Amino acid sequence: MNRVVLKKFKETEDFLRTLGTAVSFDTETTDLKYTKLELEGISFCDGKQACYIDLVDNNDFYPILCAVKDYFERATTIVAHNIVFDMKVLHKYGIDLRGHKLYDTMVADHLLDERRRHGLKYLASTLLGKEVISYEEASASGTQSSVFYKYATDDAVWTWELMQWQQPHLRGDNDLAKLFREVEMPFQLVLLEMELNGMYIDTKVIKDLYEVCEKDQKQFLMQMCEYLDVEYEMQTNLLDNSLNIFCPINFNSTKQLKEILFTKLKLKPVETTPSGAVGVGKVTIKKYKDHPFVSILNKYKIIEKALSAYLGPEAQIMSNLESDGVVRTSFRDTGTKTGRLSCSNPNIQQLSKPNDAYPIPIRKAFSARPGYTMVTADYSGQEVCVMAELSKDETLVKSLNNGYDMHLAVANKFYNLGIPEEALNKTHPDHEEFKAKFDSERTKAKVITFGLAYGKGAYGFALDFGISEDEAQKIVDDYFDGMPGLKRAIDKSHKEVYDSGCVRYMSGRYRRFEKIKNNDWEGYTKKDLRQAFNAKIQGYSADMVRIASNNIYQSKKAHPEMDIRILALVHDEVVLEVKSEHVDASMPLIKNWMEEPFDWMCIPIVSDTKKGATYNEAK
Repeated sequence: MNRVVLKKFKETEDFLRTLGTAVSFDTETTDLKYTKLELEGISFCDGKQACYIDLVDNNDFYPILCAVKDYFERATTIVAHNIVFDMKVLHKYGIDLRGHKLYDTMVADHLLDERRRHGLKYLASTLLGKEVISYEEASASGTQSSVFYKYATDDAVWTWELMQWQQPHLRGDNDLAKLFREVEMPFQLVLLEMELNGMYIDTKVIKDLYEVCEKDQKQFLMQMCEYLDVEYEMQTNLLDNSLNIFCPINFNSTKQLKEILFTKLKLKPVETTPSGAVGVGKVTIKKYKDHPFVSILNKYKIIEKALSAYLGPEAQIMSNLESDGVVRTSFRDTGTKTGRLSCSNPNIQQLSKPNDAYPIPIRKAFSARPGYTMVTADYSGQEVCVMAELSKDETLVKSLNNGYDMHLAVANKFYNLGIPEEALNKTHPDHEEFKAKFDSERTKAKVITFGLAYGKGAYGFALDFGISEDEAQKIVDDYFDGMPGLKRAIDKSHKEVYDSGCVRYMSGRYRRFEKIKNNDWEGYTKKDLRQAFNAKIQGYSADMVRIASNNIYQSKKAHPEMDIRILALVHDEVVLEVKSEHVDASMPLIKNWMEEPFDWMCIPIVSDTKKGATYNEAK
């Protein structure tokens, strides 16, 4: 394969004229953040020839970019590894690839095997047998050295060769190929829009929350010391008059917490770690949340997590705030085994929900831009709906189709509550009365339904309900007796694992499991079997959001006056921004765009839309 390094406009223009219309490319930049990054070079490969265009201190920088733009306008198929990042880089320089046929080798690899790493260098080494070096090694001698030029060109060449390796598996009309072409590749444009838009941050809200939380955290620290009769020191910072607390106990230490809870306070352990050791996690705090000390500890830990993850000066929000007042979350389409979207810097998937013990409304800081209103659209009971579609269980399907309070309907059948069937409907005048009367039974039914969907067994339910494992197993058995369709669907997912080592989602995506082999045993673990059915629910739920957001992306083009912008995806929720004067007209449209792709399902898929000036208001 012919390889060249290009630095001048004329030679670049001439070379690009010879490139085929299907091409792989890669960019080299000075930074990963959108407002900071500068383009240093671009590599191309069409399978016959490859080049690296060096743009560092290049007097022909803008003429060359014009030539690159002209080339992309005549290209038809664009291939890249993590294509959203490279499209984002080019977008900053006025080059738009949104009208092209896209092929992302990273996304394709995730569909072919979600268990392995998906970095280009790793795949080039393991699948293509290439000798690879790291960016640090390549750039050690400078970004204008022959070593770096080869490194940068290899990125485009290996991306092309990886596509060739993948294509036999992703051709034709099989469901996996359709998922790649019809869902995943259009979805890259949604990801691009979200990463370009970002979410506007009200820094005053962040600073105010930080001050309140930091002050309260110190108060809780003193209260815990006083409860335990432990001495502590207080010192005032002369520079800002802030108070510092010095305590001999580290309340984040598992070892010290065990000593406090189980020896000094004589509480009974209620959870174990995967290794079998006594645990002091969420289960323990939930069990003893009304204990005076644990109540304070719980609030302390809520604040600690918020400060370290989101509110502190070095935490995820402020450290990733860009010069235009926006945080641009990096979304990963290949970050989970189930197919769920993940994100980082900041991780808005884990924005803490307001906790009854100590509510911290972090979502207030995510604000609509001036002249716009934030809109959220999410699915009502999405996972239960997917469970019903998968299992066709009579109780689930009947409850959802008739507008019943599903958890109350399950409780009614399971506990023989004697609630008239018509009163299970959420619109019935007696529904709220029965819901309040049997709140405990309804909550238990909800815990069991979701627990089974998440692969929970008798041991987990025993911890939830504070009963023996034998009692919990009887509850599970009785529950399945009343919902045989659900039991059959779970058993079917186990059979899939035994027969083929994987389960297949309704979208065509797969979740694969490793067979364990040793001297005494060969097969799949209980954990694998617990995850199998849950993966089908989680995975298809994620693909539903991909499909819905693709539909929104295309459909909103018919309403340019509304300027509907997709900002983020958070689990089953799409977060948007709409011009304020059009927000009321947009909401029924958005609701319909979320629902219409799934009118084939046996139960109604219902989307709830809300609006507000901030993400907190629109939740």
